[in-house]
Amino acid sequence: MGHINVSTQVNKRIKTGYTATFNYQTGNTVKDITNGSGTGYAAYAYPNNVPLYQIDENFNTVLDADGEPVWNWDNLVSKDYNPIAQTILDPRSHRSSSVFNSVNLNWLIINGLTFDTKVSGRISNYNSDEFRNPFHGDGKAYGGSSDKNHNDSRRFMTTSILTYDKDFLTNHSVNFLVGYETEYYIYKSVNAAGQGYDVPFSDELDLAGKPFGIGSSTLENSMVSYLSRLNYDYPDKYYLSASYRRDDLKLWNSGSLTNSFTYKKSLSFSFQFYWSLGGMIYNSLMQKTMGDGSRYGLQLNKKVLDSWKKPGDVTDVPQFVYRNNTQSNATSSRFLEEGSFLRLRNVRTITAGINISF
Repeated sequence: MGHINVSTQVNKRIKTGYTATFNYQTGNTVKDITNGSGTGYAAYAYPNNVPLYQIDENFNTVLDADGEPVWNWDNLVSKDYNPIAQTILDPRSHRSSSVFNSVNLNWLIINGLTFDTKVSGRISNYNSDEFRNPFHGDGKAYGGSSDKNHNDSRRFMTTSILTYDKDFLTNHSVNFLVGYETEYYIYKSVNAAGQGYDVPFSDELDLAGKPFGIGSSTLENSMVSYLSRLNYDYPDKYYLSASYRRDDLKLWNSGSLTNSFTYKKSLSFSFQFYWSLGGMIYNSLMQKTMGDGSRYGLQLNKKVLDSWKKPGDVTDVPQFVYRNNTQSNATSSRFLEEGSFLRLRNVRTITAGINISF
């Protein structure tokens, strides 16, 4: 892991900086100890009085043709497992790397008016390989298997903020801020696996007798945000703060408006509006509670009462059938709902010993 941080004062009004962080990790792991068929569990459950290697009648370690000790797979607690051998024969490796870069500029345009901008990006990837040997453990049933996974992500962001600070009439001050942000994110994942290995301890998929579990996915989104804030302060008498933010994504936009007012530190009032326009939300709770008869012991949604019962019924709720196997309750667009909303929250009023005077 490494880190670089450089800052330069170009002149009295301009300051620039650069930050970079890079990281690389690699390692080998074993299966979770809570997994009953995992290497970790085998090591935990393996009895202390069972040898790791085969022992002959004279209690000497049995050696193979190459003079290496022969693993012992015979024990009654975790059958066909050897905690040390399994770690060697079923390797699970991973590699990950990430790079982060950021460039920033601070420009004092005139006294009280400042412009800040930053451009940053992060690129990261993760790779994992898992092999199950064809002789012992989980891989024995299908002649050994190999799993390979790769994913990478990229995130790019920009932020530009203009800030104005002004004091006037001795005790009054105003702070005003406007800003613009952008973000782009993409995540790609690829996975593949193979079964049946004539070459026992090679995890290359080209050597597998049968490919399976091949797939890929992509998640991509971008967002543009607009933000502003206004603060007004008259010490020991008035304080007013208001802020606004709007986020525009590809499919919907959201935002918030916050306000706070204080009078003589005795009376304060604040609220927040926030909203989202456009987009759809998948209601997984609705899917679970709209059981069509295929699930038991679950509280049902009252809309089940509107299910189809006889010819002529007009409804969007399928027929309720005990032990239903029609998959009418499967994941589908049926459970998509409009995602727009407008809400008022965090409304607060605090009064403490008001003494009104002008």
